[in-house]
Amino acid sequence: MASTRSKPEVVSPGAVVLVENDEPLRARIGDALRAAGLEVVPAPHGVEALRLVARPGRPWCVLLLDVLMPVIDVWRIIEALRPDDRLLTLPLVVETGAGVPTPSGTARLSKRVVALDALIAELHAIAARPR
Repeated sequence: MASTRSKPEVVSPGAVVLVENDEPLRARIGDALRAAGLEVVPAPHGVEALRLVARPGRPWCVLLLDVLMPVIDVWRIIEALRPDDRLLTLPLVVETGAGVPTPSGTARLSKRVVALDALIAELHAIAARPR
């Protein structure tokens, strides 16, 4: 029997790079973002995210990541993005547990209390900004 569910319309001008080392959480957030019409490219850690965003010709909407990750943390990611003019303006949305400071210039969402609706609204707002 054919499904009557329609595929959500992709509403972002580029993909969300979802950086999360917790695979079940990454899958849950990714599924919710896709259901809301966002294109999602998952990455298990920051080094993989940097490799993804460095590829030429691919439009990126936002980098969604945790402050504390294995392999490379958010501060090192920011340092790695700075020399590349194409990536310098890439919006960052940082999720974190309570008590962990986020870098200036990033949106802050608490990982422990983040509501997917609030995250989706934040990402849609970023996607709607002119570049």
